[in-house]
Amino acid sequence: MAISSLTSTPTSLSKGILLIIWPAAGEQALNAAFFSAEPNPVAIELFQVHTGQQIGLSLHTDAKITGTLEDASKEFKATFAAVREARDGVLRTNAEKMASTLREAHAGEASDEIVRLARF
Repeated sequence: MAISSLTSTPTSLSKGILLIIWPAAGEQALNAAFFSAEPNPVAIELFQVHTGQQIGLSLHTDAKITGTLEDASKEFKATFAAVREARDGVLRTNAEKMASTLREAHAGEASDEIVRLARF
């Protein structure tokens, strides 16, 4: 489980770990939307854990966020069931592909860009 920050998410994805995302604030909701969206999701986003100003419509689904304990409990159960069942295969496969892509970029293109930026 991760908050989908710019540190926890890449760390998990570089290891091929699928994510259950609980975004709290800032860029985290947008990151969660990107990582849990089709066609190649690598995460499941939790919606019903939101409170305060985050209650309402989701950024990327038609889910209505209520923020109630009852809805959050139902969502947790459904999420863990989905991870254990068929969706686990799709998410895990996508997460492993993402890890492979990140490793390749780290060994090549990303390293070249870091050197270029360091010279700037």
